[in-house]
Amino acid sequence: GDRKRTRLLQRAQLKYPSATLEDASFEGIRGIDRAALWGPALATWIERGVTICFAGATGGGKTGWACALALSACRQGASALYLRVPRLAEELRILHGAGSFRRGLQQLA
Repeated sequence: GDRKRTRLLQRAQLKYPSATLEDASFEGIRGIDRAALWGPALATWIERGVTICFAGATGGGKTGWACALALSACRQGASALYLRVPRLAEELRILHGAGSFRRGLQQLA
C-alpha cells in the first residue's frame, strides 16, 4: 500500500524524489533507448532486476533519469537505491572494513 511505497522511496535516497519519466530529458545521455525504458518494458526490467547505468557529460540529465526510474520502480513495489559511483565505492570500503562485505553486497543486489 501507500506505507510500503513511502518506505521504499525513503530507502531509495533519491536526489530528486519527485522526478518523473514524463519530465525526463534524453538530451546529453548516451545509449538510451526510450522504448526500452518506457511503458510495458519498464515493468519487465523491474521484474528482472536489471541494473541500469548512465554515462554522459555533467548536466545531461542522468540523475533525473535515474531518480525517475527509481521512483517508478518504488511505485510498483520494488526497491531501488540511488548511488553515485564515489558513494558506492565508499559504502563498499566501509562494509569491507566492518567485515560485512558479503552481506552488504547481497543487500545491494
